Amino acid sequence: MFEDEDKLNETFSSAYSLTDIIAPSEFKTYEELKEKLDRVLGLTGSVSTSTAESVAEDLEEVPWSNVNTESVADEPVISSAESTSPSEDEDAMDYFKKLAQD
Repeated sequence: MFEDEDKLNETFSSAYSLTDIIAPSEFKTYEELKEKLDRVLGLTGSVSTSTAESVAEDLEEVPWSNVNTESVADEPVISSAESTSPSEDEDAMDYFKKLAQD
């Protein structure tokens, strides 16, 4: 990868450990996943298996549920098409007319 041994060691030492991310405690058991799948697919036997409690449970499991929505911009980031001045449009048209003449 690198010919320089120091650069290789620097890159290797800057790597982060993924042990916490891939720890078995971060994953649900097969039984938990099977129960949720059966509940979502309606395979538990009853017509409607969703309750307010189960929906609330599912919402709490969403990884982005704690995202701060207060920081969303009030105004759109993209300016409207009306912001281009007529002179810019004319300049662009002049450019294309010049290209067409050549």
